[in-house]
Amino acid sequence: MKGEKMEIKKIEELTARYAEARGVLADEVRELEDAIEALRKLHLPRIKRLIGDAGTKREELACAIESHPELFEMPRTMTFHGVKVGLQKGKGAIVIGNEPKTIALIKKYYDEPKDYLTIVERVSRTQIAKLSATELKRLDIKIMGTDDKIVIQPADSEIDKLVEALLKEKTKDMKEAA
Repeated sequence: MKGEKMEIKKIEELTARYAEARGVLADEVRELEDAIEALRKLHLPRIKRLIGDAGTKREELACAIESHPELFEMPRTMTFHGVKVGLQKGKGAIVIGNEPKTIALIKKYYDEPKDYLTIVERVSRTQIAKLSATELKRLDIKIMGTDDKIVIQPADSEIDKLVEALLKEKTKDMKEAA
């Protein structure tokens, strides 16, 4: 094409060919989307029922684990039928009860308080997380949420991830409704 003399008629013809090919492609994509939507409508009611059933069974399992932590002292987790169950320590969250007091204590106990403070004089949780329990106590800082958490974790295939997300959403909805 390059180098040959081009007329607007040729551009119009090429545009028509492209528009036709694009139209055929768009029709095929619409047909696929319609088929997917039809399958979704066909399967969604049953999937919702199955989510409810699996959510109920997950909640029963969580209650059983929570009621019998002694079963998960050593080892803390076990895998049955491709599902990891048990207890694990929570990651914890830094809770600063009185930030001005903690800032004053950091300035008192550390030569380089800026390592633990941000420019606007807030406590730097990233740096604080590196301190020992004794240092945290001295600064009036507590770590919350390190208690045992229930673990129910399937193998991580894409379908398992989707099912797990749906079950967590259902469990959240059940708790909000209660």
